[in-house]
Amino acid sequence: MQSRSVAIPRTDLLVSTVAVVSVALLTALAAQISITLPGTPVPQTLQTMAVLGGSAYLGSRRGLAAMLLYVGMGLFLPFYAHEAPFRSYFYLNLGNGQFQECADSAGVALRGLPLPLRPEGVAVADMNGDGTLDLYCAHHLFTNDGHAHFTDVG
Repeated sequence: MQSRSVAIPRTDLLVSTVAVVSVALLTALAAQISITLPGTPVPQTLQTMAVLGGSAYLGSRRGLAAMLLYVGMGLFLPFYAHEAPFRSYFYLNLGNGQFQECADSAGVALRGLPLPLRPEGVAVADMNGDGTLDLYCAHHLFTNDGHAHFTDVG
């Protein structure tokens, strides 16, 4: 039994390419649209809905191609959903399945940072060897006093 290769007609390839690029651009646009929900301090974006809807429409392979294109575009074009003024959020586990946002009282809010220093992630390690986890965020090192309070040491 011989296997035959099937050629994709050029029109199908063009339609697929346009669909993949369109979903990648739609995802980038949806990341800019934020909705503040009651009871949540962090605005939600429509990016997740664009990813899910676009991937459902395109299927797994073309959906993956669209998301890889979106990530690739993000290397050269800024697709951020942050709202100014930029700040950090810090959630304390209350131990009963609930969390409390306490960035201000913990000393890690970093309010009013300029655009290039907006907080986008955090690294956690015991930087000073005192047995508590310290934070590094947006070019700031915060040492932990062991009681949910941090000091910005640079």
